[in-house]
Amino acid sequence: MTTISERELRVLKILSDHEGYACYSLPIARKLRLKKSQVLRSMRSLSKKGLAEYLRGLFDEDGFTAGSGYACTPQGFFFLEERNKVCNSL
Repeated sequence: MTTISERELRVLKILSDHEGYACYSLPIARKLRLKKSQVLRSMRSLSKKGLAEYLRGLFDEDGFTAGSGYACTPQGFFFLEERNKVCNSL
C-alpha cells in the first residue's frame, strides 16, 4: 500500500468529498488550518503518487475561467476505501 503523511491524508479526504470536481488549495488550507503552501505541497505529492490529479482551465458556476486545482483519482478513492477497511478491522 502507498504511504502518505497525515497531512496528505487530510487533504485527500477533502478531495474525495468533492467527487467529480477539482478543489482549490486556499479553501482546503482554511478548513484544515494549514498554510496554502503546505496544502499545495501535499496535493503535488498526492499527484506524484497517483492519488490526485492536477486539472487546469477550471470554470466557476457562472462559466468564467477560475484557474486550476486538484481532484481525487480512482486510485485515491480506492486507497481511502482500503485504508478504512484496515482501520475498521482493528
